[in-house]
Amino acid sequence: MTIRAKYAGRCAACGGAIQIGAEIEWSRGGPPPRHTRCSQPQPPHDPETLLATSGRHWAADATESFRRSGRQGPALGEVVTVKARHYLVVARGEAYYHSEDDCEDNDCFCGRYGWITPYRARQVTESPDEGAAREARDLAAREETARAARLTADLARLRTPEPGWVFYDGATVGGEWRVGEAVGVERPVAVPPRAEWVRVDETEPDPTPLREYARLYQTGEFRVLEHGNYDDWRTALLIPPHLVDAYFAAEAARLRVTADAARAWLANYRGCVGSPLYEWVAAHGDAAWAEPRERPGAPPGVSRPESRGPGGASARVRRHGHVVA
Repeated sequence: MTIRAKYAGRCAACGGAIQIGAEIEWSRGGPPPRHTRCSQPQPPHDPETLLATSGRHWAADATESFRRSGRQGPALGEVVTVKARHYLVVARGEAYYHSEDDCEDNDCFCGRYGWITPYRARQVTESPDEGAAREARDLAAREETARAARLTADLARLRTPEPGWVFYDGATVGGEWRVGEAVGVERPVAVPPRAEWVRVDETEPDPTPLREYARLYQTGEFRVLEHGNYDDWRTALLIPPHLVDAYFAAEAARLRVTADAARAWLANYRGCVGSPLYEWVAAHGDAAWAEPRERPGAPPGVSRPESRGPGGASARVRRHGHVVA
């Protein structure tokens, strides 16, 4: 029925403001208020006329039904995009309120409570600008896929050592470690300072921060591989064949890894970081490292370092689950 508005509001048809005292169409429990002029029957809109003004072509013969949240649905002749397809709005229905009770009573359980405007639309072709944007997205996606494939190949190549070399992942090279007041050499191997490392290979640079990357350095007779992503940075020591026994003997002596302990560790963690050391000890036994402190023929620095506490006294420190003296 036609009344004069007692409160300011907004027209459900045109979206314009409703001033106090303006003539509106309203009924208790009915659709939302609207201007009297907006409630007059509207002449039907010819879909072909709407199509002509859009500058597109039909891409389908049949129209489809859609819904949009809110009292103001899309305008007639508006092009909307649904699931990457473009549709021309050719008809609009009356907005209605969809309550939680209605949703449950109708067993739809859509979770879209509130005002909803139904409309019908027909699929149309994309505009030149939309086509150019789509082609740019497709090209970017293809480039990203190709870049990911190259990076995966690079990582596999860098992580595959030459025959006879041992890939000791997770090894920290160079510097000292500290536990309380006790200090010691991080690894029992003479690795030159980082400033002297020579980069020999690396993966293709990639702007994606979550993507893995790797850099390979030559440092003396050893090589160091830095690899990981933005929150998982690790180093791996690549040991040449003629230094494998000397390196792991010194490492086992430093950590006091017995053959029994190595086999017990491998039973639970084989393949994890540190496996090459435990596999070597399990294969060679305790006698391979328990005899001398400096192995004959070992390269400079490949020896069991001491850890020192206050006043130079030897300190026993637990590292990697073993007691280091």
